[in-house]
Amino acid sequence: MAGYKAHMAFGMATGLGWAIAAFMLSLVSVWFIPFIFIVTVVGAFLPDLDSDTGVPLKILLTVFSIIGAIVIGWIVINQEGRSLLELSGVPIFTGLFIYYGIGGICKKLTHHRGIFHSIPAVILVTLISLTILNQFELDTNIKIALSLGVGLGYLCHLILDELNSVVNLGGIPFIPNKSIGTALKLYSKNWKISLVVYAAVGWLLFQNWENIMNFIKEY
Repeated sequence: MAGYKAHMAFGMATGLGWAIAAFMLSLVSVWFIPFIFIVTVVGAFLPDLDSDTGVPLKILLTVFSIIGAIVIGWIVINQEGRSLLELSGVPIFTGLFIYYGIGGICKKLTHHRGIFHSIPAVILVTLISLTILNQFELDTNIKIALSLGVGLGYLCHLILDELNSVVNLGGIPFIPNKSIGTALKLYSKNWKISLVVYAAVGWLLFQNWENIMNFIKEY
């Protein structure tokens, strides 16, 4: 399995490539190139949400905790009649809940190289990203570009894991191990989790079908 530094480097290369491609395809303006790059790099770490320990998981939980606290804090600030305790306490609680609550749930319900390391997971995170972005007044092309960035980053992580199963980062081949095929798979050994993921993909695909088809027709 590739280390987090390798995933970082591969994610950054993928992010740079997709950011330039999105600009060349006129999906985004030059001002959105940094955002495309960032979301792609973040996507490259998402598969390791099923890792019980390690730097990638800590980085992801920290990033999501900060983002969650900022978003909720902004919502609370824009509501009238909120006390100082609410203005400060709610964002802090949100960040702690994401880091320890949701992070703890991920550790309990998943195992490394489980459903998070799969093709349907790539599609799921892409659709989740698009669904979230639909809540903002952005051009459809920008939403698609950002969502695909997350998905491509996620996919590059899985590809690197598979490549590392047969050739190490120094280019020295070794005997294939049992990890081959555990990243780019179509389902998990836990059929219940796999069923939930496929159901979520189907539902989110239905919700975003119009935007996706409009984008395809345009290009």
